[in-house]
Amino acid sequence: MGSAAVRTAEPVRLRPAQRTDDIKVHAQDRAYTAHQLQLGGVDWTEIAQRTGYLDGRIASMAVTAWLQKIAVEQAPGQRRTALQLELDRLDRMQAAFWI
Repeated sequence: MGSAAVRTAEPVRLRPAQRTDDIKVHAQDRAYTAHQLQLGGVDWTEIAQRTGYLDGRIASMAVTAWLQKIAVEQAPGQRRTALQLELDRLDRMQAAFWI
């Protein structure tokens, strides 16, 4: 192995941008999980315990911020389609009670 330098194993160091992206992804995953639990009827205190938030209020705020971020990132056409889908579902649900 004459002229080739032998490298020792070094720990992988993330660039600051990679660390920031990893933190954002983790926060979004945690907010998504909290949202799914909330949709399932779990109270905010329990959600905070399961997902690692300090308390239920912070879990609620994180989910609200996550939902707002997603809404802003969607194109107007996607928002219209999602709204129409929800309106159609509500109409079907209401029709079941009026029959």
